[in-house]
Amino acid sequence: MQDSFLTRNEFYGGQFGLDGEWRLGRWFLGGTAKLAMGSMHQIVVIDGFTSSSAAGTQRGGLLALPTNIGHYSRDTFALVP
Repeated sequence: MQDSFLTRNEFYGGQFGLDGEWRLGRWFLGGTAKLAMGSMHQIVVIDGFTSSSAAGTQRGGLLALPTNIGHYSRDTFALVP
């Protein structure tokens, strides 16, 4: 029995942010804030098989069932802090 799950996330977008610093004598305090926005392309490929001497090789494993085996993808809007 073998299951195979391949995943990939591809982010296409831009980022903007702020950078600041406050100084008082030899003390300082700095900070940075960034936010990225764009499209996230998500891909998953599910495959699996079960092999036995009596039944031969059948499609589907323990978690990769014949009902969910395949190639799936979607695009969604993403915010990345």
